[in-house]
Amino acid sequence: MEKQSYVDLHIHSTCSDGTMTPEEICQRAAKRGVSLISICDHNCIDALPRLAAAAEKQGLCWIKGVELDCAFENRVYHVLAYGFDEKDAAFASLVRENRRKLDQMSIDLLEKMEADDGRVSIADFLAYENDPARGGWPALNYFLDRGIARDFDGVMLLYGKYKCSYAKAGFVSVDEACQAIHQAGGFAVLAHPGYSIKGDRGQYVAQIRRLFTCGLDGIECIYPLHTSWQTQDALDFCRQRELLMTSGSDCHGEFQKTYAGGILDIGVNKVQLAQLHLGDISIEGEFTEE
Repeated sequence: MEKQSYVDLHIHSTCSDGTMTPEEICQRAAKRGVSLISICDHNCIDALPRLAAAAEKQGLCWIKGVELDCAFENRVYHVLAYGFDEKDAAFASLVRENRRKLDQMSIDLLEKMEADDGRVSIADFLAYENDPARGGWPALNYFLDRGIARDFDGVMLLYGKYKCSYAKAGFVSVDEACQAIHQAGGFAVLAHPGYSIKGDRGQYVAQIRRLFTCGLDGIECIYPLHTSWQTQDALDFCRQRELLMTSGSDCHGEFQKTYAGGILDIGVNKVQLAQLHLGDISIEGEFTEE
C-alpha cells in the first residue's frame, strides 16, 4: 500500500445491509484510490474470507472488522472492532448472538403486526425471498414489497409504533463488547460519535468521556456526517490521550448512499494513513510505508 493513497475503515457489504459484495467493494475501492479498507458489517463477520481474496486480487490492504450494536445508558451505540482473531470462540459467539438479537427485532415486530394487521404474517415473511443486492435487511424489503410502508422512514416508524426498539433488543453492553474484543486480540473504536450522540458541544464531549470508561481504544473521528467541530473535538480527545483515530465512510453501496445531507461512498473522506493513528491494529496484505 502506498502511503499517499486513501483509507476507508467502515464499509458494509451484502453480508449485512450493503448493496455491494466484498468483491465489488474491493473493485470500487481500487477505482477510487483507496488502498486500505475494512468491511464492518453489522454484527456479522461472514465477509472476511471473501474480503481477503478480493483485496489481494485488487492489490489492497485490509483490516478485519465488524460493527457491533452495543448498549450504554439505555441507548445503543456502535462499536467498531478491528484486528481481532475471528477464530476466537467467545468473540465469534458474541457476534452471532448480537446478530440474532438484531434479527429478532424484526420477528418481534412481525408477530405484533400479525395480530394487529392481516396484511402480514410470520409464515409469509419466512417464505419471502430477499435480494441482498437491494441493501437493507429482509424485513425492510418485505414491508416495502408488501406495500406496508412506502419508504425507509415508514418502515422505521413501524418499529417505533410496535415498540421494537434498539434500546430494548438486549444487545451486548459497550464494556462487555470491549472486553471480548480485547480478549480476541482486537481493538474497540467508537463509531461516528457525532451521529450517535445528541446534544450540544459540551454534551458531546461529556458523553464521549463517559463512553470511554468502558474500555474503548479510539474513535472514528473522521466521518461524512460529522460537523467540523465534532471531527476536531474527537481528534483532540484522542490526541490528548494517545488513542486510536480512524476514518470511515459507512458506505452501504446504493442503499442510503445520500443520507442526512451527506454522501456515504467509499473514500469520500479522502483521508490518508498519515492523518490517522491506527496503533497496533493488524493490517493484512502487502503493506509498505514509504
